Amino acid sequence: MTNMQREDSDLDWRFPDFNGLCDRNLDCRQLAMNTVLKWKQEPQILPCFMDSFNGYHDGLVLARKESPLRMGWKIVKQPLEEVDRAYIQETIGRHGYCILFYNAYDMPFSKYYRVHKVTHWSLVTGSTADHFRLLDHTGIKPYFTGMEGTVAWELFLSNWTEGGLAVLEKDRSDASIWPEVFEGLMKESVHEMIDREGLDNFSRYKDFVKDTPSVSIIASLESLEFHYHHVRRLRELWKASIMKKAIPERFIRGEWVEELFQLCDVWSMTLGVVMKWKRRPDLDHKEKLIYYLNQVAHSEEKFIRFLSQAIGGERS
Repeated sequence: MTNMQREDSDLDWRFPDFNGLCDRNLDCRQLAMNTVLKWKQEPQILPCFMDSFNGYHDGLVLARKESPLRMGWKIVKQPLEEVDRAYIQETIGRHGYCILFYNAYDMPFSKYYRVHKVTHWSLVTGSTADHFRLLDHTGIKPYFTGMEGTVAWELFLSNWTEGGLAVLEKDRSDASIWPEVFEGLMKESVHEMIDREGLDNFSRYKDFVKDTPSVSIIASLESLEFHYHHVRRLRELWKASIMKKAIPERFIRGEWVEELFQLCDVWSMTLGVVMKWKRRPDLDHKEKLIYYLNQVAHSEEKFIRFLSQAIGGERS
């Protein structure tokens, strides 16, 4: 595994790997796990990350549930209270790596330091008595060069107040069959978005933003960008799975595939408005943001309706 780590350390998670995976379609937790799965030579990596669609909002926060691992893989966590430096080093020695998760707001080596109160995951690849080495696409100088970072134990442990440690394990008895799993994801998506009001939540969200004063939206633009990225990633993951022919052919229908691509485009334009507004908060882009959020809600509804038809649903 050591050689494989050295080869992978040159990768940049901002750009697609041979499976089409990058930070456009995977979050930090999944990016770390993707690298581990490649080290372990998992033959079906895209199916491991695929998930059903869902959505909810809390004020200006638009969100979805955290995606599990599939195809027999699971995340084994140890809480912070049971982890110390010796345990981390022992885990690295036993597995060749570990994944640490923590509040990025508290960590000076993260670009999220004092910006986002969010749980972030980093892949640890080795350690010495004074430092540990990690791969992460959100590290900053002087701690990082590219994706490779070196952080002092004292700096990390003194700021580590929540989170824990994780490794991946494969259930060798798991009998998951990918076409059956994907069919289940299609059905679950329809259930979550229609029966459990995911689509209604998108509609309520755009109405909430419409009723929110621009000054309040401006104060939340960092958060909007972060959460819009997170919601968009699953749509982009499905798109990558189509492009890489990872979705079983019998489920492919032109209508839902075309609308999925359109949905990804609309989400990109929505994010573009947020990022433009961040750069020029003195200009009011609320009207344009509402326009694209309306487009998002419309495209989400069309996509789910076409997906429902593809599995024999009668709903419209």
